[in-house]
Amino acid sequence: METPAGIISFRIPAHIQIIYSDPEFWELVHEHGTEVDRLADYDHQMVAALVDWLATESRILGLHISRVACSSDTLALGLFDRHALNVLRTQIRKRPNTKADSVFDSYGLSIPTTPPDADWMGFFSRQSNHLQSHVGQLLIVCVENIANP
Repeated sequence: METPAGIISFRIPAHIQIIYSDPEFWELVHEHGTEVDRLADYDHQMVAALVDWLATESRILGLHISRVACSSDTLALGLFDRHALNVLRTQIRKRPNTKADSVFDSYGLSIPTTPPDADWMGFFSRQSNHLQSHVGQLLIVCVENIANP
């Protein structure tokens, strides 16, 4: 089954150790994680521009890009506890809402169509809502058309 490109967040129990270089990465995520949010139609190039823009223009450093060794179609944007997500939410809410198109334009990206859910800042801001206690963690990944992430 094909999964469209997008950013996906998974709630993972705190005792599960997620390592991006683990060949069993997706098996662990599927066995122990629960998908809690998705922002469809964002690919690696788009996400790289958005994360870089947050870091350089807004000094928001919580998100980073790492390759997942067992899947070239997957980028990890971070594994967060509740505190880190609250910090991310607070930092993003202090910034004016910036449309993804304007970020892509500033990076010289030619994106043929705007993703249907253009509220990318809202997506990252609301991730803290997905952890009900301090014992969980949230994994955020970007996938590009992969079968059953």
